[in-house]
Amino acid sequence: MKKVGFIVFAILLGVGLGALAAISLSWQQATQLPEWYDSQKQATNLDATESTIARDRIIRGITTTSSSGITRIDGELNATDINQLVVGAIATNPNYRPVLEGTRDINTTIQNGQVQSGAVVNLSEIPTEQLNPTERALLERLSQTFPALADREIYLGIEGQPSFEQGRLLLSEDTVIRVGDLRLTLDQLQSLFGVSREQIEQQINQKLQQEGLDLSTVEFQGDSAVVRGEVRSP
Repeated sequence: MKKVGFIVFAILLGVGLGALAAISLSWQQATQLPEWYDSQKQATNLDATESTIARDRIIRGITTTSSSGITRIDGELNATDINQLVVGAIATNPNYRPVLEGTRDINTTIQNGQVQSGAVVNLSEIPTEQLNPTERALLERLSQTFPALADREIYLGIEGQPSFEQGRLLLSEDTVIRVGDLRLTLDQLQSLFGVSREQIEQQINQKLQQEGLDLSTVEFQGDSAVVRGEVRSP
């Protein structure tokens, strides 16, 4: 389950930063912070140890292991659970430690089956020397294009109604990438960056397989998600 959160975060960061570097319109929308974010309040705990403990507790609550050694996934997750899985995936992955230093808070909500997940980040607090060449070049281009973005908080998110068919995650037609209050549709995403919905879906499903997760069902209902499947042995 931890990989689900990691991939969501990778998508929203990578695409979101690319969108900021490419779009010069709707500046006020792009810099709008979400209503849930308050810089004066205590943010989500991003400590790796604490996040791992919380994540493992959630996973134990929805998995059972049979006498034959098969670990089955069957349970219901609320938005807080899913957000903790996202946080745990990010906080425990070394590749995202540089980005985590600039992350102020992460939030996930589920309402009427609609999932919204995103992060408030401050680009100036990301240690560029720890990024890979592609990420470093992207941040440098972004800072040159929009100098005012270099030292301010920005919201990057993804929202939609994902579904599962035959064990594969599918993004809904209404999926959007959010940069502040600016929303990019999947068609706009492909037009601007050449990234199709199919490519995103393929990446997510490949990562799920690599993690050893065979998810047969993920249903977003109301304000929760019902998850069923198996964890394959390594």
